[in-house]
Amino acid sequence: MGAIFTEHASEQLASIVSYIAQASPQNARRFLERIENAVEMLDNNPRLGPERQDLTDGAPYVRTWPVPPVVIVYRERVDGGAEVVVVAHGRQLLQALLEDLPGDLR
Repeated sequence: MGAIFTEHASEQLASIVSYIAQASPQNARRFLERIENAVEMLDNNPRLGPERQDLTDGAPYVRTWPVPPVVIVYRERVDGGAEVVVVAHGRQLLQALLEDLPGDLR
């Protein structure tokens, strides 16, 4: 099926990978591979991470999955699989990132 990334999540991931690549392109590739593996697992098991109602004021609920040093925030798609809505560095506040998303993603 294949997971879907929102534009917001894609931009965040690209920014993180770019930052890592400045110091080490090899580490950036390894990091991206870890993210891709985690997202594939979440796409195959979209209810795997803990439900985080506290991040979205109700519905649609999102789930989180840590891939240190980042946290993937995703939701289950109606047709199955996962939609990644945020890729945040662990030091960032997820709530602040989610507040920036359009209403239909919160």
